[in-house]
Amino acid sequence: MKKIIMKIISILLLLNLNLTYAKDLNKCKQLYINILKNSSLNTWCEKIDAWKTNKVYCVERGSYEYYLADAYEQSGNRNEARRILLKAVSNSNKKYRQWILFELASLEFNLHKLNSCINHVNILIREFSRWVGGYAIKASCELEKRNYKSAIENFERSNSIEKTSGAYEELTLAYYSLKKYRESLNAFNQSAKMNIEIFRKKDFVLCAVYSAFRLKEYYEAENLLDKLKQNIPNIIHDPDYQKAQSILTSLKKDK
Repeated sequence: MKKIIMKIISILLLLNLNLTYAKDLNKCKQLYINILKNSSLNTWCEKIDAWKTNKVYCVERGSYEYYLADAYEQSGNRNEARRILLKAVSNSNKKYRQWILFELASLEFNLHKLNSCINHVNILIREFSRWVGGYAIKASCELEKRNYKSAIENFERSNSIEKTSGAYEELTLAYYSLKKYRESLNAFNQSAKMNIEIFRKKDFVLCAVYSAFRLKEYYEAENLLDKLKQNIPNIIHDPDYQKAQSILTSLKKDK
């Protein structure tokens, strides 16, 4: 589970939630994009200073702060980005409040401020209950805290609104952690149907392999290991892969 902290990034990308270039944000988006693309602005400090001159053009409450926080986050100053969003969240219109809460919770997750993250994501879910983003973040927080049942509930809730391969990936880990091996393997296979790139993710594939071992489905385990090798040829030198292959060989002999 050590890689869970950054999992939310890949999950949200799979949910098509591109924060910086989200389609529903207002007119100042293009101004911000122009600054990012301006080749004469060589540092993030210069880009941030340039963005600050555009505040007058951002008429929707929260829009200026949203992009300012994004710039600070991309510069590596996540604490300053969080400070800006905390101040902006109560003074933004409904559209920006949704995205500000979302970005704020994401930042707090990556800063490992999990209790604050959950508090903000609960507000997000309460106010925007039919939006998958809030459930995805909350589920990732619960995974990090090893509250697997709650994580599963929130990923399943997310999938009830919009099924995503990213949610099924994480369900593979969460179910395995609760020794629900059939559910873990099913979640992996569902993710694989939606996005074959999962076979390039060793941790998820091996999780499914060990679930198959527990279920005594050795052909399935062998097939998963073969697909992992096909997608990552160098995996044959990986100790974790070699261990799984060794266990498979032993189990097949004892069958």
